[in-house]
Amino acid sequence: MEYRLLRHDGQWRWINDIGVPAIDENGVFTGFIGSCLDVTDKVLGFMLKEMAQKDGLTDVLSRQYLMSLFELEFDALKRTGNKLAVAMIDIDKFKNINDKYGHLGGDTALKMFSSVVKNTIRQNDLFGRYGGDEFLIVFPNNSIDEARKIVDRITKSLMKLTINLDNDDIMISVSVGLCEYTDENSHEELIKKADKKMYEDKKYKRQLSE
Repeated sequence: MEYRLLRHDGQWRWINDIGVPAIDENGVFTGFIGSCLDVTDKVLGFMLKEMAQKDGLTDVLSRQYLMSLFELEFDALKRTGNKLAVAMIDIDKFKNINDKYGHLGGDTALKMFSSVVKNTIRQNDLFGRYGGDEFLIVFPNNSIDEARKIVDRITKSLMKLTINLDNDDIMISVSVGLCEYTDENSHEELIKKADKKMYEDKKYKRQLSE
């Protein structure tokens, strides 16, 4: 087992404790024989790795780690010819939520949205925070039609949920830019294409509401 132990100098250290029971010739338990190893550096290294790979607020992939994984998937599909789709997603009127309910309200919206997406996408899909209230989903080995079905499930799930902020029930809606790989030279080009489609979706919604 691993646990924290307060050392004589006041420092907390992580200890890996291994033990086996000792039995005498009569089969009577006489105690444990084992060893303890200070694994603080290993545990802290793992924690730092987790912090680098995950967004601290939403617990989804960080942008840097997401882009690294996306680049690997993009290189793989160029060799294999498999399909790949991406979705850029932006929370609608997120600034209004932040302005009215403060950053805690905005954080609540981000966490609820992220939870819905994580519970909807497939295990091998990549989902991360691209920046602010923009998120990116990468669908390896998936056509745009298959990816659209997943995105539709996400938006429908969001429509069924509300978050209570200062006694106001708030619904979260999103704008989505969905595209698939054709002849792009890099994963960044594919992201730009999805980002453009997302803003077209946002502009269309704004025109409908006017």
